[in-house]
Amino acid sequence: MLPRNGRGSGLGGRPGDAMHLLSVVAFCLACLAYTVAPAASQTSPPPKRSAATESKKQKPSGVQISPWGNYFTTINGALASVALDRSLRPKAPMANRPHLLWVKVQLRSPNPNGLSDRSELQALAGIEDQLTAQLKAACRATQAGRITTAGRRELYFYGTDDAGFQGAVSSVMQQFSAYKFDMGSKADPDWRQYLDVLFPTGEDFQRMSNMDVLGGLLDAGDTLQPVREVRHWIYFGAPTDRQQFAANVKALGYRIGPEAEGPEDRRFGLVIARDQSITPKQIDDAVLELYRLAKQAGAEYDGWEAALVASPKKQR
Repeated sequence: MLPRNGRGSGLGGRPGDAMHLLSVVAFCLACLAYTVAPAASQTSPPPKRSAATESKKQKPSGVQISPWGNYFTTINGALASVALDRSLRPKAPMANRPHLLWVKVQLRSPNPNGLSDRSELQALAGIEDQLTAQLKAACRATQAGRITTAGRRELYFYGTDDAGFQGAVSSVMQQFSAYKFDMGSKADPDWRQYLDVLFPTGEDFQRMSNMDVLGGLLDAGDTLQPVREVRHWIYFGAPTDRQQFAANVKALGYRIGPEAEGPEDRRFGLVIARDQSITPKQIDDAVLELYRLAKQAGAEYDGWEAALVASPKKQR
């Protein structure tokens, strides 16, 4: 049984093997044959997740999850792939890195949806790796995340200041002269770009958590297609809310499992289960439906788990 993604999506591993992350993104794009729900634009960022909400999450055991997370959303009406270093969340904002630095690289051959094509992955990974190294040396900068949308790759860093920033970026981009780019910097001591734009909230957070679990299953040889039992956890503030929720989801084909004890503010837990495939569309549809129902009930949706079904070839 793969540990569930709730209380959950933990941190571990090295930040940002760009090629691996991009290959996961490419897979998920191939599977995501549906409309991504709209999210706030960069100019109108979503509300910040509270520290209390974040503190309830804990690392699942048995699954190697990168500190880098990825999710799909829309920005200014365009499909966007957002990746960020989640290990920075407990430290943000970092007082010794109050300066936001960014580099925006125009893709040479974007896909029709505005995201990167596989033919550019190696070059884009090289740009990102070299910028990360050079800006760390020049500005003591750490990479916070990136956004790929509308035919461009936007890379975001936080540094001590912007002294040496332009020189470092120009030095790197000279090696990739086929790419057009622009750069900029500004004081952002509260890390608003990271907390309000890059870091996901609400449904985007659920999508990112789903991608974590699906990535672990894929790495273990699961095709995600076989039907299997998927269990979900929800926590309520009152037993009557739990009882009503159980009646509502039973009509959606869920089996009502055991009650569970939750945290102090939502002590009344419930486990429900349904048999289904767990392709990205199917698991996102199921999770977001339950997430919305839980939100309407004043409850907390806390994740799902499913058994690994490895292909025979992988098992040999």
